Amino acid sequence: MVTIELDPARERHLDELARSQGEDAALLAQRILSDYLDFFALPETEDDDAWAEASVKMAATAFDAEDWNAEDQKP
Repeated sequence: MVTIELDPARERHLDELARSQGEDAALLAQRILSDYLDFFALPETEDDDAWAEASVKMAATAFDAEDWNAEDQKP
């Protein structure tokens, strides 16, 4: 399972979009992410490696780089 936190404005926009289509916001987000990953996995393949590679590409475009050592550093 993956949890995605959106800023409040984007979350409201997703909720509005979902309501306008008569869908649940979580299911709409899941469909959008799945379609996005499928697009980057083209050509169509059932290869898990291609899907994983598309996931990494998507993550790089969707999320800011995070300093994993930041928690260990004290001010």
